[in-house]
Amino acid sequence: MKKIKGVIYLILIFQVACQTINKEKINLKQSDNQEEISKRYVKKDILISNYLPKVKIEVNKEFRYIGNFDFEIIASSDEWPKEFIGKPIAAGERFVFAKTDSNKKIEKLFIVQFEGFLTDNDFTYNYNFTNADSIGNNRYRHNTWFYDSKQMAEQNPQNENAKTRNFYRTKDLIQRIKL
Repeated sequence: MKKIKGVIYLILIFQVACQTINKEKINLKQSDNQEEISKRYVKKDILISNYLPKVKIEVNKEFRYIGNFDFEIIASSDEWPKEFIGKPIAAGERFVFAKTDSNKKIEKLFIVQFEGFLTDNDFTYNYNFTNADSIGNNRYRHNTWFYDSKQMAEQNPQNENAKTRNFYRTKDLIQRIKL
């Protein structure tokens, strides 16, 4: 039997259906606490989103909040009109939580991704929510994947996977587990 190395991802993707986003932060209320006026932040084990969507997610204590980063999604396949190929069509933000061993080797990941199309296009998300789960009053799709993260990053260095791998490196985490 062939041994497989990789990381199992659980990614909740909050896609702002039929909405577009701007890259700037939105201040929702006046406050002395910058966290509270940020669109999204983590406080203790709780990811708080104040906008698109408004939600609080308590993450299992076995995970430690590593950080978050913004990224652009580049049109790179034939599913997009030719005039958009190679150009940003959406923007996203990933919040990364990890369970690591004492050597900073990643054992498990929990990633929450918020994304939406940019204002310079009229694309929309068209997903089936029949089997979607609910968090609060909202329904969300979730996925798990198993794939060769290193190979995928080498094949497409502009995709979310490659940017996530680079993010791990900035945090001195080792993306390798034995299954």
